[in-house]
Amino acid sequence: FEVTPQMFGPDKLTLTLYDASGRPIGFSARAIDWKKGSRTPKYKNSRTSILFEKTYHLYNIHIAKKNKMRRLDVFEGFGSVISSMAQNHTSCVATCGTAFTENQVNLIIRLGFKHINIVADPDEDGLKAAYRHMEELQGRENLKVTLTVMPSNEDADEYIIKNGLQAFLKIPTISAFEFFLNKEKELAKSSGID
Repeated sequence: FEVTPQMFGPDKLTLTLYDASGRPIGFSARAIDWKKGSRTPKYKNSRTSILFEKTYHLYNIHIAKKNKMRRLDVFEGFGSVISSMAQNHTSCVATCGTAFTENQVNLIIRLGFKHINIVADPDEDGLKAAYRHMEELQGRENLKVTLTVMPSNEDADEYIIKNGLQAFLKIPTISAFEFFLNKEKELAKSSGID
C-alpha cells in the first residue's frame, strides 16, 4: 500500500488500518488541529489499491469481531473508537471517511453480528449521516438496528472521555422503526400534514 508524506508529521495522528483478518492494509492520518472550513482534509487515507478500498473496510473490525455477541457501535470517527477501546469497549468500529456502505454492512453480517447501533452526533451533519446509515441497514433480516443520538453538542469521543463508557452505554437508543417513523412525522409536519 502507498504511503505519502502527507500522512505523517507532528500535526497528524497516523493509524494503521487492518482488514477483518487483522492484516495491515493501509493508513489513515487525522489532522490534530483541524478546524471546520479548513482547506486541508481532516482525514487522509491510503489510496485505493488491491488491499485497500475504504468502502469495504471498517476501522477496528479485526478486534470488534471477537465480540459479536454484543451490540456493534458504529461511530463517525476513529477518535470515538479509540476512546471506547481505552475503556475496554472493543465492540465498536468507524467508517473510513465514507457513508456506511452496503459492502460494510455485508461484512458485518458475514462476521455474525446481530445488533448494530449507529452512533450519531447531534448536529445536522451527524443526523444526516445517521439517516444514510439507517437507510443502508433497513430491511436486513435477523439484524437488530438501533440508533444512539449523542446528547448536547458533544461527539461520542468527547462524551466518553468526559463522562465515561458506562454513561455512554446508558444513553437511550431508538429502533430503526422509531427512527423512520419520527422522520415521517417531521416530514408531514413540515408539509403541513397532520
